Amino acid sequence: MLRELDQGRSVRELKTMVIEHDLLGKVTQATRVTAWARIHARYLADQNEARILARMVVRARSRDREIGAVLRALSLKLSTFTC
Repeated sequence: MLRELDQGRSVRELKTMVIEHDLLGKVTQATRVTAWARIHARYLADQNEARILARMVVRARSRDREIGAVLRALSLKLSTFTC
């Protein structure tokens, strides 16, 4: 999904790709809807942050760096979360 976002797709297009076209390989539509809701809430709710994350992940030189970029972004997001 992040690669698609980095290539200029909108969050709305990604939603269609996940739910209608099964981008993530989930069997049922209910599973795809749930997966979308979780991914959107965690990574895509803020479109500017999502585009930055996509750029970081896609342009990482290795798979380990891709994973590290996602984890760092998530960690930063969680560190700013208040109850």
